[in-house]
Amino acid sequence: MNYCRKPLVSVIITTYNRANVLKNAIDSVLNQTYSNVEIIVIDDGSEDDTNFLMKAYGDKIVSIFKSNTGKSHSRNIGLLASNGSIIATLDSDDIWCPSYLAKTINHLLNNNLDIVFSACLAHSFKYCKYNKGQYYVFDYKEIRESVLRQCPAPTSGVIMQRTIIGDGWDVASMEYEDWHLQIECIIKNINCRVGFVSEILWEKREDDKVKNKLKTTQQNQRQTHDTNILLIRLQQNLTENEYSIVKQNYIKDTIRLLLVLIRNSESRKKIWQTAYMTLSEPTLLFRMIFNVLLNKIR
Repeated sequence: MNYCRKPLVSVIITTYNRANVLKNAIDSVLNQTYSNVEIIVIDDGSEDDTNFLMKAYGDKIVSIFKSNTGKSHSRNIGLLASNGSIIATLDSDDIWCPSYLAKTINHLLNNNLDIVFSACLAHSFKYCKYNKGQYYVFDYKEIRESVLRQCPAPTSGVIMQRTIIGDGWDVASMEYEDWHLQIECIIKNINCRVGFVSEILWEKREDDKVKNKLKTTQQNQRQTHDTNILLIRLQQNLTENEYSIVKQNYIKDTIRLLLVLIRNSESRKKIWQTAYMTLSEPTLLFRMIFNVLLNKIR
C-alpha cells in the first residue's frame, strides 16, 4: 500500500441487544493492521448491557445512543457522524481478520475503485471466475447484472468511497438494506468502479437467535416487502432483462414466505394469497427456478 495516501476509514457498527458479541466485533476493528480508523458504534436502543460495554472503550470508539429505529436509520446517523473518506460497515455479531481493511483498501486505492467486496466463511459469491485470482475488477456491465442477481457481500464485507453512498441507507428497507444500497450505488452511477477480493477476510456469525428469526413469518414478509420496494423504486432505471432479474428474486422470496406460512400454520387466507402471487407469472417462475439451479440468483 502507498502509505503517503492513507485515508481515514470510518467503521460504522450498529447494534441492538448484542452485548454478548459486540466486544468481538469492536476488538476485530481495533486489531486491524490498517491504523487510520475511527470506530462509530450506534446503540439502537438496547436493553441489555450494551451501554456499559461501549462506555468501557472510552475514546477508542465514538459512542452514539438512541431509541430503537432500525438498522438503516442507525447507519445513516453513523454516516452523518463520520469523518472518513472511506466508509466500512460491520454487523455487531461479525468479525474481521486483522488484514481486512489493509487488503481491501489497497485494492480500492490501487485500482481507483468506488466499492470493494470481499469473501467470507459463510457467504459465497457464486461466480467462480471471480475467484481465480485474489483481486478482481469488474467490468461495469458485469457488476451491474451481478449485483441484481445476488448480494456480492453482506454489510460486513463491503467498503465504499463516501462519495458513492449518496443519501445512505433506505429506511424503508428492513432486511435487505445493505444489498439495496449496493444496487442503488451501482445502477445509478454508470461510472461506478467495483472490485472483489476472493480471499476470506471476515467471518459472518449467526447464532441460534438469528437463525430462528429467519424462520419467522415476519422476517420473510419483510424480505418480500423489501424486494417489492426495489422493483418500484428502480423500475425506470432498469432494462427489461434487469427488471426480470429483480422480479425473479421477488418470486423466490415469495416462495420462501409461502413455505414459512405453511410451516408456521398461518391462516389459509394468507397461504392462498401468497400461493397466488407465486403462480401468477408462470414464465418468470420457471425462469427463476432455472437460474437458481444455475446459481445465477441468490
